[in-house]
Amino acid sequence: MTPLDYEYLRKLLKERSGLDLSADKQYLVESRLVPLARKAGLPGLPELVAKMKGGADRLTVEVVEAMTTKRDLLLSR
Repeated sequence: MTPLDYEYLRKLLKERSGLDLSADKQYLVESRLVPLARKAGLPGLPELVAKMKGGADRLTVEVVEAMTTKRDLLLSR
């Protein structure tokens, strides 16, 4: 994932859910979202982010849900 993709996701998650990920949580984003990208038929996170930027609202909702599930676990690490 590129730094710009990660910043996009961080901003989106903060706006949509209040989840404020630090710069060192990229591994968590990757571990949660790579399976979601593959499920959507995408080869990786850059393509997932591109789809979201293109207006894939349902996919964006799924990304937020994937990242906020077990939110307390994310915040405690």
